[in-house]
Amino acid sequence: MEGFNKLALRDLEKLVPLLRYAEPLNYFEVINSYAVELLATDSVSDALHTSMIAVASPFGPFYPEWHETLTEVKAKRKRPYIISPPKEYEAVECKSEPRNLFRDARIQIVIDFMTANLHRNISLRELATAGRLSPSQFSHVFRAQIGGFTGRVCD
Repeated sequence: MEGFNKLALRDLEKLVPLLRYAEPLNYFEVINSYAVELLATDSVSDALHTSMIAVASPFGPFYPEWHETLTEVKAKRKRPYIISPPKEYEAVECKSEPRNLFRDARIQIVIDFMTANLHRNISLRELATAGRLSPSQFSHVFRAQIGGFTGRVCD
């Protein structure tokens, strides 16, 4: 119900121990719902982590609403600036538009999957499955997309 996010969050947290027995699709549906409720209660970093789990799942590419949740979380996320540039550098801007570092959405899904699973070792096969590619295709596409990354967004 609208406005009862804290109650919904509490109920979802009671379900979490039972999720390991759920069907995979149901598991990820609940995970996405949990991310929505976390976002509504301003637990943005937890919502980001939880939403990335749902999106990085094998079902992620087929559920645009999960991607919408992740987009909403990323939009609400605020990154504090610890160091501010000296005044003489404030006016410096990139002359070109920042380029899209990951042109292939499958690679972004894999990166989100890796980020959500930093606590464990992930096999190449798992990464390829998350990206909906064969292991050899995944290696080729990932290397092409990420291999030459220099960290620069201005040309």
